[in-house]
Amino acid sequence: MSNIDLSQVITAEDKQRRAAEARQLAAKTECRRRILAVVDEMTQMNLAHALLTEHARRRSGGSAPALTDDDVATILRMQDWIAEMQAACAGAMGGADHWPAPPGGLAALAARF
Repeated sequence: MSNIDLSQVITAEDKQRRAAEARQLAAKTECRRRILAVVDEMTQMNLAHALLTEHARRRSGGSAPALTDDDVATILRMQDWIAEMQAACAGAMGGADHWPAPPGGLAALAARF
């Protein structure tokens, strides 16, 4: 009788799966780090709320705008950029390392919020 526990054997498939999981985690972590370096989560929420508020204000013909047209465009580009970053994350999981640059003016707008 052998003292070898075959249930503890690590196969090549196990090693590949673990390596893929590690790449996925590293890519997601890097994507998050890059986004948050430009605009943190609270600021993202504040900007999204400001955009919704501005949209409602413009539809109702309300008071003076809180956001300029450039601000609105920058927020919309931010949302597109975050989606592009998330798509690039999938590529990074496969070994590619191409991260889109944040939109111009985003850091300055984020600083205001």
